[in-house]
Amino acid sequence: GASVIDLQDNYRSSAEIIQAANGTLQSRAPEGYPPRQLVSRRGSHGSVLVWHSAAQEIEARHIAQDILARRKCGDIQSLRDVFVLYR
Repeated sequence: GASVIDLQDNYRSSAEIIQAANGTLQSRAPEGYPPRQLVSRRGSHGSVLVWHSAAQEIEARHIAQDILARRKCGDIQSLRDVFVLYR
């Protein structure tokens, strides 16, 4: 017979990213199935910012301006330190 292997350990994403993903997964768990609970094996690496907008163009502009402002004030050393997830 078939067996189920639950893949919950995540070795690529920080604890903050996994915590945000867990919130999304828990709210979208199919009825009758327990929500998935991912675990980060990478540790803590900074904060997650979630922002919603009525229009894609406004959202993109806001994100770009926020990243540039954070770089200018020294919160971000390099644009290589920034990762944007978009869906």
